[in-house]
Amino acid sequence: MTGERILRHHAADRLYHWTMAVALLTCLFSAFLPILGWKFQWVTTHWIAGIVLTVAILFHIVRATVWQDFWSMVFGPRDVQSSWRFIRRALGLGGPPPLLDAKYSPLQKLPYAGGDRCAGHRGERPVDAEQDRHAVLAA
Repeated sequence: MTGERILRHHAADRLYHWTMAVALLTCLFSAFLPILGWKFQWVTTHWIAGIVLTVAILFHIVRATVWQDFWSMVFGPRDVQSSWRFIRRALGLGGPPPLLDAKYSPLQKLPYAGGDRCAGHRGERPVDAEQDRHAVLAA
């Protein structure tokens, strides 16, 4: 070992993650603590944390698509093959070892793949509450 430090995350990435964590926790606490009986001026705090969270997410989307390797986060055929190999070996069925991961493992990529599917989903929903009530009753 040469004593050199390996840079795993840039300062911008660390700042983004900590900003997002603080904003998300602030949103959660300011939403649920009043329900639990804690009385405080939560609306302004919640609103500001929501704006900060939105800006952080937009920053992340732009940074990930413009300055970073976006395709390293996409779940592809190589990840399917590697996951299949991993599952087979975990079940004791043998076979070749999983492929070496690039920057992100298949398990790290799956939430992004799921988010893509959820964001692109356009399900049929009743237009008004009365239709919605009848749909529930009919089911």
